[in-house]
Amino acid sequence: MRSLIIFALIAVVVPCLAQQPGGLHSCDALEGLSLDLGKNWERSGIEIVADAGAVRLYGTSPAGHEGNSYLSARVAIPSTDFDGQALVFDASTSTPAEAQALYVRGFDAEGNCVMSWTSWSGQLRASKKTYTLHTGLPSGGLAWESDSVKSDDRSAVTSLVFYVGTHNAGVEFDMVLDNIRVEESTKQTFGEVTEPKLLYPDTTLVEGGEARAIIVAPRDAEWAAVAADVAAAIEEATGVALPILTDDEVTDEQLAATNAIVIGSIINNMALLYPYSHQLTFAD
Repeated sequence: MRSLIIFALIAVVVPCLAQQPGGLHSCDALEGLSLDLGKNWERSGIEIVADAGAVRLYGTSPAGHEGNSYLSARVAIPSTDFDGQALVFDASTSTPAEAQALYVRGFDAEGNCVMSWTSWSGQLRASKKTYTLHTGLPSGGLAWESDSVKSDDRSAVTSLVFYVGTHNAGVEFDMVLDNIRVEESTKQTFGEVTEPKLLYPDTTLVEGGEARAIIVAPRDAEWAAVAADVAAAIEEATGVALPILTDDEVTDEQLAATNAIVIGSIINNMALLYPYSHQLTFAD
């Protein structure tokens, strides 16, 4: 394993925020929401967090249980066509050490799974984070789970299921979910691409005395120091300081809109998930 890999990710997609997000469920009431996995545990439930206007599912994984334990919330939504649209939601947890898994799946009226994303990388944090998930693609720090998808017809999705999971037995864990919505998306799978991509022979870091790139680093002190060293070297050479973001702060839209120096590997920097999973870098 290499101790340091710096990877320049060139912008290939223009952010698509032309229209206002379409609301699917505001999560400020329990109507249309139900606890699915975990509902039969001795202690579990789903409730409204009044001061946050969000919904919280919580539970204590069965003591002595071997394997993973999951809580899930099923959300009924208006029939929604997800072709050309991304699923967007806000989520957090009060138990980041235990809430290790985050899955999101979409189902049609017949109960077929037509969308599925998954992560066991501890995506949920104590602070609220916005996730933007593009159908058929790894996004928002989650991988696309093609093996769970039973139909490619995403023209009439009627329910979403959000899962939080833990490896540990006898522990309390939760997820807070808010503002489930859709946004227009122009991202495509490789199979849908019909034109060659634009080429960017130059990676511009600074232009006209202004930053034209960002630095994305893992969230820990050791790698923060590496990011600071890289930023200092660029500032010394150009007179301009590049912004430094952690991998849980940067969004897909920011990565698409600028050049990025992504520090670390797929093990500690989820901003590398897309290029790694598409064989553009092997930083592991």
